[in-house]
Amino acid sequence: MNVSASSISRESHRQVLPLLNVGCGDRRIDGAVNLDHRPGPGVDVVADLERLPLRNSSVRVVMASHVLEHASDLSRMLREIHRVLVPGGLLLAWVPHGLHRYMDNPWHTHPWTEETVRALAPDRVSTDLDRLQSGWQLRALWTRKAGWWHVRKWLGLDVGQPLEIHFSLEAVK
Repeated sequence: MNVSASSISRESHRQVLPLLNVGCGDRRIDGAVNLDHRPGPGVDVVADLERLPLRNSSVRVVMASHVLEHASDLSRMLREIHRVLVPGGLLLAWVPHGLHRYMDNPWHTHPWTEETVRALAPDRVSTDLDRLQSGWQLRALWTRKAGWWHVRKWLGLDVGQPLEIHFSLEAVK
């Protein structure tokens, strides 16, 4: 799918996109609109991730794999993702776990822990008013070993704490 930001904006008036892969880099997903802030192999749309070229409520699922920790303005990026999601739409996100991952990478602007995610979105025991005020409801949260950790360790590379956080947030509108 090779489209421009203006054509995707025009096209999105006609349909709801099933999947938007934001910050895709070279991790293209077939059948999705693959969006990144710079051109590259597998990128369908080049756009500012904090100013998505889509209309309100035009996407069912936004996937952000190792993207949120790079946001220059995290709250703005999350508001944009929320804006383009349909009511009940999902943000599926993966972020590195812990402060050391933040300190080791000069492009990481935000450290992430389970508490960080919980602060973004009230869970199932919170009140409806809490969820409406945040715009998000936490649907799933888990921590696991980061991909390729065993290969990096076997190669003798510094692996640090091998964890990443996976979570999904539901857009409450």
